[in-house]
Amino acid sequence: MPITICGSLQCQLRFRADAGRPGDQRKFAGIIDTLTVFAITGGVAGSLGYGLLQLGSGLNMVFGISPSAIVYSLIALSIVVGYTISSTSGLKRGIAWLSDKNTWIFIVLMVFVLLFGPTAYIFNLFTQSTGSYFANFLEGMTFTAPFPDSELWPQWWDMYWWVDWLSFGPIVGLFCVRLGYGRTIRQFVIVNWLLPAVFAFFWFSVFGGIVLHAQLFEGIRHFQRLSPAGRRGADLLRL
Repeated sequence: MPITICGSLQCQLRFRADAGRPGDQRKFAGIIDTLTVFAITGGVAGSLGYGLLQLGSGLNMVFGISPSAIVYSLIALSIVVGYTISSTSGLKRGIAWLSDKNTWIFIVLMVFVLLFGPTAYIFNLFTQSTGSYFANFLEGMTFTAPFPDSELWPQWWDMYWWVDWLSFGPIVGLFCVRLGYGRTIRQFVIVNWLLPAVFAFFWFSVFGGIVLHAQLFEGIRHFQRLSPAGRRGADLLRL
């Protein structure tokens, strides 16, 4: 069975995914794979576009390089080249190397902010936010704000990112299958589901905590900083 979206659905839809399938099934499989590629392209375009804007703002704030079409094109080219090299080098070489180094960068950055930032406030915020998250989980899942004065907040944020992440669902499922090969279900669930979720709780608590502490106790008005830099530069200004 080939590692494709149509291949993963052959048991549910009862059709063959190999080269010997009938013509009508071959067309149906092609439609499924085409829709998957279209969804992934949209997700990558959204994430890449936002990343280009943020990196362009970072270059402007740090080096004084004004964002332009040429600057954005060079940034996009660098990202595409790095992605292509890591992908073609294989799962256990380029992708594993980049993932390992990114993980350590995230951990070191988070620990640094935690130790040298408002540590006590971050732990207090983590405790209350975790309880509030589970207490309001169902309400947050169904929050659509169908009111005239809502300014489409959930549509522009919650639903936008939900659709963006969902577009990667099919290919991420296949990628997780490759990662889980040779491992038990317990190992797969702990390493690929539970530990990343727990890390995300700490990550958002640390960086959300330092921003809230600066806003509430240090007199730093992030809205005034956000206005000239735009949303894409807000995170960089906070750091």
